[in-house]
Amino acid sequence: MSKSSQVLIDAFLTERNAPNPLGDRSPTWGRHVDDLSMVDPGEIAESVIVIEPWEHVGERPSDKVGVMASENVAYIVDQILGLPTLIVPAWKHGISDLKRFAALASVAKLIVLEGGEPDVHVKETFSQEFPRSDATQLIVELLLKQVPFIGICLSHQLTAQAHVELIRESVRRLEKSKQSAFVAVSRRITEMANRLKVEKSYGTVAQSWNDESFAVAKNEEISHSNRVVGK
Repeated sequence: MSKSSQVLIDAFLTERNAPNPLGDRSPTWGRHVDDLSMVDPGEIAESVIVIEPWEHVGERPSDKVGVMASENVAYIVDQILGLPTLIVPAWKHGISDLKRFAALASVAKLIVLEGGEPDVHVKETFSQEFPRSDATQLIVELLLKQVPFIGICLSHQLTAQAHVELIRESVRRLEKSKQSAFVAVSRRITEMANRLKVEKSYGTVAQSWNDESFAVAKNEEISHSNRVVGK
């Protein structure tokens, strides 16, 4: 993070208890772009990119309207850092070339991967346009490029899954190597991973790294609770 950005964030944190630290808000924030390759690289370099794996992150109980967290991010980024935000609705249009997208996005000020309704353990819950395999592989591409990003909720879980898949692919490549030492290492890793269990207080959630819930499983304790705000 740049020094100037740190100064602005520190100033915001100092005023965070003020009645309205972010100022007045307009109806919408952020620019929606279907294809990042159609955006000028210079604009990408001066923007924050938010990737939506799902249409919204939940519905408001009062009116069942979907909460657009991506626009919330864009609003906060604008008010604190004065930066524009490019919102990519991957759930709607998909991403045709994951490697190219990661390369284009890598120059942005920051990349944020949003949450949403899909279950990381159930591939059928993801949209056809942006399936779980694409969502996970995009994160793998960002990891390989060593690009910093923020993964929220679902995307945080997908990041854990992406790490496991990246290691699996590395082991497969070592297995195919002509170097006996690499082959031996890959086999030792595979042998251990195939019998590596994941235990939680409520029971065994994975028998090996081949199980869907090896990287991510249900929390042992609830991590959030509902609140009713009085009028």
